[in-house]
Amino acid sequence: MPGAVEIVDQTRTKWIMLGEMHGTVEMPVAVTDFTCSVAEKRGPLTVAVEQTTDNQQGISDFIKSNGDAASRAAFTKAPMWQTKGKDGRSSVAMFEMFDRLRVLYHAKKITGVVAIDPIVSNSSADRNAKMAENLLAIKVRANGLVLILIGGLHAQKADIIVPSGRWPSTASLMPKDRTVTLMMMGGAGTAWVCFEICGSHPIGEPRDKPRGVQIAPMTGDFPFDGTLEIGSGTSASPPWINAK
Repeated sequence: MPGAVEIVDQTRTKWIMLGEMHGTVEMPVAVTDFTCSVAEKRGPLTVAVEQTTDNQQGISDFIKSNGDAASRAAFTKAPMWQTKGKDGRSSVAMFEMFDRLRVLYHAKKITGVVAIDPIVSNSSADRNAKMAENLLAIKVRANGLVLILIGGLHAQKADIIVPSGRWPSTASLMPKDRTVTLMMMGGAGTAWVCFEICGSHPIGEPRDKPRGVQIAPMTGDFPFDGTLEIGSGTSASPPWINAK
């Protein structure tokens, strides 16, 4: 992926955080494309995902499996696929992303996939803090990298400010000089997200940017180190459980 290697050439970088809009087909594909490019330079790396930690055993078992029908069936019993709130993290595209990560694991490009979302948290602030703690607890080799897929608000290097309050984001609690945050961007399209109701909703605006990583100055309106451009519009990916 264009621009990916330049990011990891910064040897002090230990955490690369990709902020996504949950529920698209295209963003999980871009994640594994980016992972493959980064691994060529600094692999094998560890991938962390915004899934609750009670999914860890199911994720690890599937990543290490041969991907046969029995392994896939066992993985679909993990809590993430059974949740009532379908916010895009339990989508068909997300299942397919885990399968591609499984291939990268067997190709020795990644060391594993770690779930970082706490099962229980007292508040949104506590949840973000616990995700940061879980990221800091991941052990990596010298000069190793952790690549994180997480919702865009959690990935910004500034407080999250919404009508219900204000609190530190996950990224803002990480070592700033060793963490790179990239917001994933695409053109107008749809995503399977939970607004007033969960479903396919229009998102984004027309955007003509080539696929790849672009570094951009951090501003109050854009608290990220740059963007990961998917190079196209987006299409909604429904929950896996709806499509099985």
